[in-house]
Amino acid sequence: MLDLYDAFVAKNKADFIIGIDEVGWGAVAGPLVLGCAVFKPDYMNLKIKDSKSFTTERSREKALDQVKLYALYLDIEVVSVGTISMFGAGAAIQQGLHNLASRAVAQFPNNSCVVMDGSNTIRNFTHPQAAYPKADTFVTAVSAASILAKCHRDQLMTELSKEYPEYDWFANKGYPTDRHFQLIRTHGVSAYHRMNVQVIKQMHQKFGNYEDRGGTEK
Repeated sequence: MLDLYDAFVAKNKADFIIGIDEVGWGAVAGPLVLGCAVFKPDYMNLKIKDSKSFTTERSREKALDQVKLYALYLDIEVVSVGTISMFGAGAAIQQGLHNLASRAVAQFPNNSCVVMDGSNTIRNFTHPQAAYPKADTFVTAVSAASILAKCHRDQLMTELSKEYPEYDWFANKGYPTDRHFQLIRTHGVSAYHRMNVQVIKQMHQKFGNYEDRGGTEK
């Protein structure tokens, strides 16, 4: 993949790499967060790496300090639970990617390329772009974007956990764990659970709303 990436950069004579990555695709609660970071193609920093490779939140936050210090540009797009529930995660991410990339390209219109983690590019987007599986492991701009998105989403879920302490979101970050599902059985489905996820829809039918079971209307 690295060879393909290098060829893509050379072909487009890119002076700037607009890296984009998302966090929260597999969650059943909470928003999706997309991060964007711009670096020179040849910039390397061993402290900036795939966000999943950090073993603690603190180590990831230290890496975020490096990202903020050296990035040429940073941006975040938060896709709400309501948008995800209404349109589905795939369509919601596509719109978020388009918004994020458009803003970055407006800042770096010349000799720039958009590079994303995964296999899907942005539909109806004409600026040079490419998507590579595990791009966050070999493209610094994408690694930085993944760190930015992960840290921001973790902070959002920690704050939401203060409003909804029943679901342990400070720990599970909205992802589907056995403990999370047990808490939904006990307290019902909250306004921040994704109704487009089949298991959440089924649990809503069976266990009802958080508000109806004594929770506070948000």
